[in-house]
Amino acid sequence: MVIGVSTPPPEINVLEARDLGIELVRGFTGGAIYRDLGNINYVLTLPGYNLSIEESFSVVGLAVVETLGSIGITNMEVLTKVLQH
Repeated sequence: MVIGVSTPPPEINVLEARDLGIELVRGFTGGAIYRDLGNINYVLTLPGYNLSIEESFSVVGLAVVETLGSIGITNMEVLTKVLQH
């Protein structure tokens, strides 16, 4: 679970989450994000970089496209649909 900066610690039972095997990570924005089967969530931290949101998404998008290409997924129509959702 990604706990946003606005999620107060008392709302999370850290010990129970650990006992259940739930990993907790604190993000820099928003509230909590619950991962479920079929979801991919990520938190990007680039200490020492002062990137805009657009630049950050560009870094991640390029990494996703390059990674998918490295495993043989190169159809740009499919990639475009995936990245738009």
